[in-house]
Amino acid sequence: MESLPNSMISAAEDETVEATDLPATAPRRSHASRDEGRIRVPARHKIFDVGDPADRLYCSSPASVVIFRPTSAGHKTIIDIVAPGRWFGFSNRHFHDCAAVSAAPTQLSAFGVGEVMAQPSSSKRAFEEAVHQIERLRKIATIRLGATTVERLAAFLAAQLPLVATAPTTVAMPLSRRDLADHLATTVETLARNMAAMGRAAVIGKQHRGDVEILDVDALRLLAIGATKLDADFLREREARAPQG
Repeated sequence: MESLPNSMISAAEDETVEATDLPATAPRRSHASRDEGRIRVPARHKIFDVGDPADRLYCSSPASVVIFRPTSAGHKTIIDIVAPGRWFGFSNRHFHDCAAVSAAPTQLSAFGVGEVMAQPSSSKRAFEEAVHQIERLRKIATIRLGATTVERLAAFLAAQLPLVATAPTTVAMPLSRRDLADHLATTVETLARNMAAMGRAAVIGKQHRGDVEILDVDALRLLAIGATKLDADFLREREARAPQG
């Protein structure tokens, strides 16, 4: 089975959502080993593929999971980046119409759909996770339709932050520059210019091995919702507020 190339996936760690105590059942795919009720899988492990039975839900920790759909031209369209601790694998059909791959070595829990729905507590959790996924995909669609490139980039970075975050902090960038540009519907050059501008404005800092340093969480979130613009006035204000040394 084909795996995503190394350039697409980098280590991705984030604050996790606490998982349930449901017993894990082994994923069907190879290269997985059991460890204390979870299945250890390597980076770029194909968790499920297009056409596989959609009879299980999954939870990954500590790495995120890339959800994508192969195209007829041999490329891959990124649909979502599932944060650690979030459930995924939902489908309204009996089979998957997309694929999922681990962004880094991680532990995977797999829950049978029938088992989940038979227990009130786990069925409630599944409903909450499905609603969360719908809201996230809706936000992604909205961002792609009407936002500027810097707003789409800021929203992507902000989505990698835990709910409670203080700066400076570091978030994972589980995609290469090229794949991130495709995901944000822009070009690599435009993406690089906007990241450089956010660096000059001291919103983000160093970028190293798939990690991005966030220097100002509030400014990032304001950029993400379009409440402020990354223009000359914003840069002058940021320079004026910077400590003099």
